Amino acid sequence: MTEYSVVGKSLHKVDSLEKVAGKAVYTNDMKLSGMLTGKILRSPYPHAKVLNIDTSRTKKLQGVKAVITSKDIGNRKMGVAASNRPIWDQPALCLDKVRYIGDEVASVAAVDEDTAMEALELIRVDYKELPAVFDPFEAMEPGAPAIHDGFERNISNQVLTESGDVEQGFRESYQVFEHRYEIKYQAHCAMEPHSSIGVWGLDGRVTLYTSTQNPYNLRSILAYVLGLPEEKVRLVIPKVGGGFGGKAELFPMDVCCAALSRKTGRPVKIVLSREEEFGTTRVSHPFIVDMKTGVKRDGTLIAKQVKCIMDGGAYSGSGLPGPFLSTLFLGIDYKVPNISLNSIRVYTNKTVAGARRGYTAPQAHFAENMHMDMIAAELGIDPVELRLKNAVATGYKTGTGMDITSCGFTEAIEKAANCIGWKEKHGKLNKMDKGVGIGSGGSLSGGSRAANITPANYTAAAMIKLHTEGFATLYSGAQDIGQGADTVMAMIAAEELGISIDKIQIVTGDTDLCPYSAGSASQRITFHSGMATKRAAADAKTHLFEAVAKRLEARVDDLEARDNRIYVKGSYDKGMTFREAIWASQEDNKGKEVVGHGIWRHEVDPAEIKAIFETGKGNYAPAYIFSAGTAEVKVDRETGRVKVDKFCFAMDVGKPINPVMVEGQLEGGLHMGIGLSLGEDLIIENGMILNPSFLNYHLPTVFEMPETDIIIVETDEPKAPFGAKACGEGSVAPVGPAIANAIFDAVGVKIDSLPIKPESILKALK
Repeated sequence: MTEYSVVGKSLHKVDSLEKVAGKAVYTNDMKLSGMLTGKILRSPYPHAKVLNIDTSRTKKLQGVKAVITSKDIGNRKMGVAASNRPIWDQPALCLDKVRYIGDEVASVAAVDEDTAMEALELIRVDYKELPAVFDPFEAMEPGAPAIHDGFERNISNQVLTESGDVEQGFRESYQVFEHRYEIKYQAHCAMEPHSSIGVWGLDGRVTLYTSTQNPYNLRSILAYVLGLPEEKVRLVIPKVGGGFGGKAELFPMDVCCAALSRKTGRPVKIVLSREEEFGTTRVSHPFIVDMKTGVKRDGTLIAKQVKCIMDGGAYSGSGLPGPFLSTLFLGIDYKVPNISLNSIRVYTNKTVAGARRGYTAPQAHFAENMHMDMIAAELGIDPVELRLKNAVATGYKTGTGMDITSCGFTEAIEKAANCIGWKEKHGKLNKMDKGVGIGSGGSLSGGSRAANITPANYTAAAMIKLHTEGFATLYSGAQDIGQGADTVMAMIAAEELGISIDKIQIVTGDTDLCPYSAGSASQRITFHSGMATKRAAADAKTHLFEAVAKRLEARVDDLEARDNRIYVKGSYDKGMTFREAIWASQEDNKGKEVVGHGIWRHEVDPAEIKAIFETGKGNYAPAYIFSAGTAEVKVDRETGRVKVDKFCFAMDVGKPINPVMVEGQLEGGLHMGIGLSLGEDLIIENGMILNPSFLNYHLPTVFEMPETDIIIVETDEPKAPFGAKACGEGSVAPVGPAIANAIFDAVGVKIDSLPIKPESILKALK
């Protein structure tokens, strides 16, 4: 494989020093002159009409500078367009009724937090309670309370994907297996809570400083809700303390900050409390999965039929593409000629479910992996061998239309199994109440966006300016949310330009200064923004090569850039420094600065992307990644507690741009997967969240992390920047099934729901 100067090296993140020194500035750290504190009044009811809002007493409270309701904002609603049917159903402040406990009703701005909290208590709201529904199956029953008008059976969105003849496949099967699986709520738990500052200028232009992973989408929707042209809205993104999908969309607090600033003429900051984070932002979708699989005697998969019921909560938001994505993940990793995948998202009067790391992949792959192990046990086939027999490979096209152009799935399964000592341990440790299990899955690399929110039909752009002092400034729309996007873009730019990474400065997080990006989601940053950055660097380098070739009397094709120097291939001394080349180019172009531009898009027609969302069929992403994880666990039969002693994680990431960062992403995914598997459970009764704090939500700590082996499986993806694909979101999915299958190997009980709590194991053992 090609040996690069920068790419493939384990380098420190470009922002690591300021973070470890406590110098990084997050939105909540910002203090602007005259800034006010904003707070939001929320509904105490899960479903009720809003009859009247009286703010008269609040306005008289000393220190209160503004109070707003829906009358001050208007009736334009928020949503996302990434779906077969764009739905804009959430008002910034409720217009006629509230739909869940925590729904936004009014907002205040005051001189300090205490005054703002007191002001909320003085607002009087007259409600008329309405019947509420909290179970998605009950919500679909005839006569159930209608949460939104115009949605039959409270179905927010549905995708049905079919290929081949499923019923014929079942008839031809040696055996057919059916089972139901359940995955409950999880919260995002980013360490930095949602926070925003609205500044409405005298020129009628609004600037929003906010913690988001999707600034350009937010700008468009904020402009729409406020009734402004987009050029009147600017988003500035300081450091972001984690997102995991929970900061991918516009929230009512963002609109309130801007509206309150317009009314007061002063900056207004709103920071959500941890309780508000749990209850009023986004959570993962709870799933009920009914799976039916037909197989040959040797374990070859013939037919698969799946029905997923997703509890979407009160609004659509980023949850809208969930049905499509779940069908994508259910059809990505194994060769099945006959499939029927039906996924339904249902409105209920509960907190809103949306995108969470892996976005439906952990739920879909849990069900599929548990089903695969059930099949293996019934047929007497080793679970690893069953996966290897049916795994997709390079060149395969799935029944749902995904083109697998690079694939290290088989290698990932084999390496994860060998790492844990599968042949020596599987089925042989149960006398010690220990066992090993495997989980696996596929994910997308560089997911596309719906055409109607992608300007100029591209999903990422970059610009590089070269300075005569001998360094480069990269302007990128890629948003770093802690995953290291800035470092990856800097490394790609440095490699393409042939300079060291310390000569790259990067400017991001400002919609006025930086070119467009479709956002930090769907594992698209390394692929989409990476390709745009590589092309921008190549464009700038072309100008340098032309100037250098002229002076060396050489052909452009004979030149090479490496180690801060441009020279004739094979003749390192025959050339000039990077700085000298910039001077030469400007000299040849009458002082014109050297600037490179690059864009990238998945080469799929926008109409086709829309059709993919509608039908669930088509090549949604330019590439796909695959992973496998194996766990070794110890089960305490007396208490039901599970200890994960060791975990081996193997992932096909393409070419790792920065290996140590890949390892960090997989370790982080393992941590989240352990939480999903063994403890994290957001308990909601009658619409009320009962454990909205870190005190009783049970996040895993460092003490729950097992001995971990990370195995990077390298493949060469021809369309990706230097062959790099992705790793972040796909790192959660294999963890849950690996642990659950290891529990079965240890004590012989099959747990079909997540999280697996001690009481679940004790009940199963009895």
